[in-house]
Amino acid sequence: MRCKTIYKLGIPLWCCLFPALPLVAAEIEAVPETPVPTQATHETIPAEAPVTAPGVQPERQQTQVPVAPSPLPTEKPAPLPPGLAQSLSRAQAIMDRPAINWPEESRSEEVTPDFYQGIQVTDAMTRSEDPYMRQRALESIQAIDPTQLLPAWNALRDPNPENRMLAIEYLRQAPAESLAKLLLEHLNGPEGAQWTTVLEEPLASLRSTMEPYMIAVLQGGDRPLIEQRIALWSLGRMGSLAALPLLSEGAWSLEPALVEESVYALEALRNTTTVPVWAKLTQHEHYAVRQIAVKNLNTLGGPESFDALAALALGATPIDPILQQDVVRGLTQWPPEETVPLLLQVMHQNPNVRRLVGAYFRQLTGATLPDMAPQWEVYFYGSSESVPGYNDTPQPGLTGNDLLDNVPFVPPGFQPG
Repeated sequence: MRCKTIYKLGIPLWCCLFPALPLVAAEIEAVPETPVPTQATHETIPAEAPVTAPGVQPERQQTQVPVAPSPLPTEKPAPLPPGLAQSLSRAQAIMDRPAINWPEESRSEEVTPDFYQGIQVTDAMTRSEDPYMRQRALESIQAIDPTQLLPAWNALRDPNPENRMLAIEYLRQAPAESLAKLLLEHLNGPEGAQWTTVLEEPLASLRSTMEPYMIAVLQGGDRPLIEQRIALWSLGRMGSLAALPLLSEGAWSLEPALVEESVYALEALRNTTTVPVWAKLTQHEHYAVRQIAVKNLNTLGGPESFDALAALALGATPIDPILQQDVVRGLTQWPPEETVPLLLQVMHQNPNVRRLVGAYFRQLTGATLPDMAPQWEVYFYGSSESVPGYNDTPQPGLTGNDLLDNVPFVPPGFQPG
């Protein structure tokens, strides 16, 4: 009866026969199973909760159980490289040292910088892609040796405008003779054509330094031809008006190379003070010089240029027929109210350009009149007597300013009554 009752309560029959066995089983189940470690490390794993019989409290509950690493198969390590082994041994020796006892007095020797090694470093910096590095290189070179001008000269073609301005500032402080030597070497070298373009802008900024020296080169007369040519070229790009008499004199030189350089230097000045020089050069023996003179008179403009061109168009100043046509073509680019009275006079006096003037009038007005001056005078002013400054007889002393007094301009297509 008792066994049956216990069986109904869910307690196994054998627990009644052996009452101490459940406690033993609970203690056995409370001991966790030790897993096999996969790595040779010490780990702490959580222990499983102990299993006890109902109503029985375990003596102690273990939450963490340290797991000792199991030995793995050992392999012989590979030997270290000689350099690494030596470095490791030195590092270990430093770590094993006791505290360092510094001497009470210490003295350091002065270090003398290696000039050539510094120049090599800064020279490499000048070729850097970073503009700031190139700027620092220029500053360092000037600090080490201000007489080293080549890096600053090469920096004149630096793509960064700030570096170019810095180079100009350094070159301004250099002797003019040293700059002239660099100029001669580079313009006369294999990259001379490129340097002529590079130096267009910097030479104007270096005028105060180089102008007196270049003028002295031309005044000496005993310098080599190449130096005289470079002096002429430089003075023109500097915009040196102080050298205008020398440039004008060089344009009439017997040496063709000096004539060429002088003419191009005058053209580079781009100043109306050169108009009298160009007016005289329209009588030069070389046709190319006369042609350049006519072109610059038209380009510079102004009353003096107009007077010179009027004298050439009217024939008062002798000039070959081809250049007379160039003069008339240039005058057609001036305002019509200034050129119409003059060109009417030219049509009367210069048959060489009469057809050219008539073509210009037809393009200007749209009229279909022939190349006859009286008909165009009637078209523009109503009668020949009404043309300002007109006279049937040639007037060698007539100038453009005389023709500009009280000149009315007739709009194209207007037909006077």
